[in-house]
Amino acid sequence: MAAASTASHSVSTAAATEALEQRGLYGGAITLDIPARFKDISALRQIPDNQEVFADVDTDQSIIIELLALEDGEPITSEPDDRAAAFHFRSLAHDNAATNTVLEHDPAVTDLEHFKGSENATTTSTLCWGLQEVAKFKEGADSANQIRVLVGCVRLRNVGTDMVISFNSPVEINSASSSAETVNQDAADAAAEAPDAVIELMKRIFGTAKIVDYGLFGG
Repeated sequence: MAAASTASHSVSTAAATEALEQRGLYGGAITLDIPARFKDISALRQIPDNQEVFADVDTDQSIIIELLALEDGEPITSEPDDRAAAFHFRSLAHDNAATNTVLEHDPAVTDLEHFKGSENATTTSTLCWGLQEVAKFKEGADSANQIRVLVGCVRLRNVGTDMVISFNSPVEINSASSSAETVNQDAADAAAEAPDAVIELMKRIFGTAKIVDYGLFGG
């Protein structure tokens, strides 16, 4: 029993301290550090202009970055800034037709040092996570996977934009899902058995988000 506990701790520690590498997003206007094992999905299929998508086929984990405009009259503007991450968690659940959604951790306001300058005085960063049951590629509810969805939001009111970073990490992969045919089961099991490490990894990734060129958001 002790050996199993030690092995689990080793997996958790390795995942939490996984090396990150900087990626240039939106033509280099934004940078984010993520593990090298995540591959740019735009090389395989078309991605919406406001998104960047990275995935690791072995674990079926994915990281999605979205830029969402804050427009007058839209529901997003009525959501308090310190609840922005929870708003997007619920939005993702709705968009993905998720079932049995549970918000495990309410948004925590997170200070990102490089967003504290006077130019970004209206910036708020929040982070939350929870569980969602989601079917891939419209496969149907009977093939839904249980996913831990971790959502970080940098609300940039000075440029009218939410920068949303979501990390999707499977907890249980349905045998009827297409994911079951492609994952490395050992790698997927190791990730599922180390939720604290996944959370710590997301915190590290989110903390590296940096806007290099505000021209991305227009004049």
